[in-house]
Amino acid sequence: MLEGFYHIIEIKEDQDFLITNPGKGQRFHCRVHIYQGHPVFDGHFPGNPVVPGVCQIEMIRGLAEEITRKKIKLIYSDNIKFLAMIQPGTTPEPEITLDIHEQENRQYEIHGVISGNQVIFLKFKGNFQEE
Repeated sequence: MLEGFYHIIEIKEDQDFLITNPGKGQRFHCRVHIYQGHPVFDGHFPGNPVVPGVCQIEMIRGLAEEITRKKIKLIYSDNIKFLAMIQPGTTPEPEITLDIHEQENRQYEIHGVISGNQVIFLKFKGNFQEE
């Protein structure tokens, strides 16, 4: 966990998704605040901070834990696309959409998109396992 890297502003469930996509899990719209002064930016990169990819995936995992109320870990991902850099000075409060589908064996298939300022930063698809 990245202590003090971000905090959750809001998590809202998309009720329309449940109606139009029965059996496909749940969709959540989230917003977080990234702290530009976090030490991770000292090395990534001084004078031009960008959110490392591993931190973006950690935000998805952390939000999914908050939503499911379960401690989870990434077991595999078959699709991660970094499409643009998140600069915390320009986009301090990115939006994260999560589609969470609970599966057998205490696993969750999660599709996530991180965006802000009309830019998509990350598209993610992976499976998480309860610890």
